[in-house]
Amino acid sequence: MAVGRYSKYIRPISYLVDFLLIVWLLLFIFPNITLGVKSAIVLLFLWTIIANYTNFYEVYRFTAQSSIVAKIFKQFALFSLVFITLLFAAERKVSVLLVVKYLLFLAGFVSLFKFGIYYLLRKYRKILGGNYRNVIIIGQSEKSEELSDFFNKNDDFGYKLQKLFLDTVLVSEIEQFVSKNRIDEIYCDLNSVSKDCSDEIIAFAHSNFKTIKLIPDNSALSHNMFLDYYGYIPLISIRKTPLETWFNYWVKRVFDLVFSLLVILFILSWLIPIIALLIRLDSKGPIFFKQKRHGLNNQEFDCIKFRSMNVNATADTELASKNDVRITRFGKFLRSSSLDEMPQFINVLLGDMSVVGPRPHMLSVNEDYAQRFDKFMERHYIRPGVTGLAQVNGFRGEVLTDKDVENRLKFDLYYIENWTLFLDIKIIVITIKNFILGDEKAY
Repeated sequence: MAVGRYSKYIRPISYLVDFLLIVWLLLFIFPNITLGVKSAIVLLFLWTIIANYTNFYEVYRFTAQSSIVAKIFKQFALFSLVFITLLFAAERKVSVLLVVKYLLFLAGFVSLFKFGIYYLLRKYRKILGGNYRNVIIIGQSEKSEELSDFFNKNDDFGYKLQKLFLDTVLVSEIEQFVSKNRIDEIYCDLNSVSKDCSDEIIAFAHSNFKTIKLIPDNSALSHNMFLDYYGYIPLISIRKTPLETWFNYWVKRVFDLVFSLLVILFILSWLIPIIALLIRLDSKGPIFFKQKRHGLNNQEFDCIKFRSMNVNATADTELASKNDVRITRFGKFLRSSSLDEMPQFINVLLGDMSVVGPRPHMLSVNEDYAQRFDKFMERHYIRPGVTGLAQVNGFRGEVLTDKDVENRLKFDLYYIENWTLFLDIKIIVITIKNFILGDEKAY
């Protein structure tokens, strides 16, 4: 079976279908408007310009669904603005309801087609084995083994791993294997392959029109990067988080404010008095437990929780464990249901925390982890969260091994470098589901 024979046609077909939808829906919803050829060309041209700006058609087999949703949102936000502006400029007297109807129908049909193609291709790869890419991995480390597992366990992405080469293999052997086995993509692990070897492999890939991708080491290469040019001199800039841009920062902050206000007004307003009474009946001590934790830019703040333990001298130095004797009877319920975390929405409103972000640790634990784990302090480039990507992926609760911390850190850093509002919403939905169904690691 030919490898990727039809892939080059997917983008032109997508453009064509979207163009037809734009014109057809315009004629269908606005039958009284005469759409000339010139007007249609201008509208399609503007759609194309916006699409190039938003990378609307830059969807690949490895593109995350959240990224596709973000592209759709950006495309239609800008196109809607342009479309409405054109109507005013042309002095067209049309119903606002019809304009909204047109834009919603267009967004719905285009999204349906886009996701339809995306999922059909995944099913095609998984069931029929088509539209695949032959790949090899050069070098062996934890990251290359994880990538190997990913290829082997995700047939729907359409990657067939033909061989995992040791880092000691001769480059000539790799070149011979690539040529004989019609390899499409080469993945080179910079964690284990020498610079001379990687340089040779890159040169070979470029000379033979093979896609080359590098598995980054633990240096600056593991961050999101982009090139700046000072004249003709290329310089690598490291972009640690999308939230460094003012627009994304305020989108997330406004979302946090609205969400936390809704929770405080409609849930905490009646929940706090009830839980306060039950805490008082169960044990002596304050209703709330405040603990110093590190937040944005490593600044300290008072993290607020419902008190779930008897008042004790080790609360700020000793992490909770399963069957911890310090936990009260009602406190056990609070922790297992995660209700003890609810007052942190007050922290969100105050600006100390976000709804979604890396979970904050007590000061002593944070300082210990910062010394022992590389990049740990990078978690503080953004506000800590009430919930987070690591938590919804099963890494919450008691820390039993260093691997638990490393896995949490991996998800936290991914979240920081790949934030979207849709990702926040997805994490919140999963958190709510876990809250309803229960989480065995919540204790």
